Amino acid sequence: MAEVRNQHVSREVEAPDGPLSVRAVVADVTSVVGYRARTLRLSTHRPSFGGDLVSEFRARAQTEIGRDPREAEDIARLGARLATTIRDAPGRHACLSTRVEAALVGGRSLAALRYVDMLETAPFARSNELQAARLDALRVDALFELERDDEACEIGAAALAVFEGACDVPGAIAMRMRLAALAHRLERPREALRHYASVDRRLQDDAPLVARGALAAGRANALVACHRFRAAERQFARARAILDDAGCEREVANVDRDHAHADALRGRYGDALRRYSRAHATFERLHDERSLGLILLDRAEIHLHLNLPADAFDLAGQAEAHFRGAGLERERAWAADVGADAATLCGRLREAWTLLVRAESIYERLGLSELRARALVRRAGLAEGEQRVETARTLVDEAESLLPAEPLPLATVGVRLVRARLDLSEGNTATAIERVRAVLRDCQHVHAPWISVESQRIMAGAFARSGEVAKAIRAYESAVDHLACHGGGIPPDEFMAAFIASRAAVYAEFGELLLSEGRVQRAFQIAEHAQCGAGVDVLARLPAIDTVNGEGHATAARLRHLHERLNAAYWRVARRSRDADLRGVRVVCAARGQAAELEKEMTRLCAGENPAPRRAVGR
Repeated sequence: MAEVRNQHVSREVEAPDGPLSVRAVVADVTSVVGYRARTLRLSTHRPSFGGDLVSEFRARAQTEIGRDPREAEDIARLGARLATTIRDAPGRHACLSTRVEAALVGGRSLAALRYVDMLETAPFARSNELQAARLDALRVDALFELERDDEACEIGAAALAVFEGACDVPGAIAMRMRLAALAHRLERPREALRHYASVDRRLQDDAPLVARGALAAGRANALVACHRFRAAERQFARARAILDDAGCEREVANVDRDHAHADALRGRYGDALRRYSRAHATFERLHDERSLGLILLDRAEIHLHLNLPADAFDLAGQAEAHFRGAGLERERAWAADVGADAATLCGRLREAWTLLVRAESIYERLGLSELRARALVRRAGLAEGEQRVETARTLVDEAESLLPAEPLPLATVGVRLVRARLDLSEGNTATAIERVRAVLRDCQHVHAPWISVESQRIMAGAFARSGEVAKAIRAYESAVDHLACHGGGIPPDEFMAAFIASRAAVYAEFGELLLSEGRVQRAFQIAEHAQCGAGVDVLARLPAIDTVNGEGHATAARLRHLHERLNAAYWRVARRSRDADLRGVRVVCAARGQAAELEKEMTRLCAGENPAPRRAVGR
């Protein structure tokens, strides 16, 4: 079929009647495979060479960015080559700019920087400060992706000063929008809002609808990061209406996707899934593989939070297929990770193992040692559960060798807990208890509920084996108390599968121990807790308060708001823990601290205490 289509295109562009269509020329050139073959095909269309053809190459590259970033890079490269041939400096700049954008979407930040350097070789590229600032504006995003945050911010601020000094309003607006997006991604949403406010003051009444829609969308996302959810709702609605009026189908779908993510952060999963469905339909029409993959992955994580692992497994598999089609390796590994979580919770352990092996190999190719170590630890956990002790020990040894010389405490927790479980399975109870106590001591200031639950579970098992039943019961009670405090749909964190598996094991093991001790009534209570999932939702523990004076309503509203912010904090932990860099570590630590403070305030409210003075937790 592809061969027939290509022959049809060739006949179309060679038709003698009427001028050649630049769209048909681009279609003919891109119908062959390989850059060299395409340049040869392009040379046969010399009569069509001109600025319009350069613009068409760039437009075609733009449409390919979401579907296939590498293809978009190649098409933009052809446009830049043509522009150089006909000495179209603006066209070359535009095509190389698109090539930069495509490289960034495809995760090729170093290539993006190279393309910016190529722009500098153009005549008069840095002939004055304004031209230099335009080049530096392109450099900012690539520097950020390479984790050169300070350099990106410094160059961006300098470029903005040049645009402001030259009274280049369009340049200043574009630079502020870029700096706002950068601040948002660096978890500095208030700074982003200041940039957006400045842009709003400068936009003229007759500014393009696309610019106004982009401003509203950016503001909405920054407001979500500040947990100002109601204000964000208004900006999302405004952005969608403006962009819809402008006929920007892709941008409307992006707003729907961002709005859906904001709903998921708040725990409003029904609204989120409806919006994701609408965005999915649009991106499917546009054949945008990357966006389709991201939506499917978000939906998979929502289904995990809803305890629907079979659906999550299917969605993660679909997401991985889209990422594979777009050549996005890191995202593909992320999808395999989520799929492994879902498979584990479904009891499909062989499939979980296969997915983790695939994720691990991708992390190895990309040089992401800590993420590879985490995959190895999870495989070790699967092997340990199947009593393959030697395999488990080999895997944790390999994982430990990949960690930095002085890793953060949380980076080694998985390794140490697997080792403790292996010690317990071999009867080395004292060693297991010692390891667990060391974990609890080193992580006492880390807000990660799964650590406490799993540690207390291992300790309880060790005490039970040693015949210290009273200590075992106290440890199990502590684990159950932690589980009760973290129910109600709050996603635990990046170790969700381990957390949920521990929850089931805690209830089962504790119930068996109580029955063996003749404590039947307490055993039945534990069984009831297990059937309820993760205990009682914190909102259901709202005290009976007189609602006539409105106090009860105000407390319930406050609890709902705190619950949404807590949900958002745990989502950030789960998402940013996959960023194997110091920036991600800082964000995760801050989010864990916010979660701890929010949970304390919710506990005080549920106990009927007067709330402490409000602090700007994540606001």
